Amino acid sequence: MVTWGAYNIVKVVNAGVASPATRPVTGYVGFLQALSGLTPETMRDVLGVRETDLAGGAAIYQLTRVPSMNEIAVRS
Repeated sequence: MVTWGAYNIVKVVNAGVASPATRPVTGYVGFLQALSGLTPETMRDVLGVRETDLAGGAAIYQLTRVPSMNEIAVRS
């Protein structure tokens, strides 16, 4: 993740939800290049979130720093 840089790590939330900038980022994050150009519906399918998630559109936020190893768990 350090090699790819924080600017490639993103958090996708429903457009109606408060900005992650106002609270700690929790849950799954993804990589910008994997989501670039996708519709909110396709992002929802790629991310594996509930069907009701992203129904109001998607807001994509870039992380300001790369998480440290004790802040992440890789989903397999």
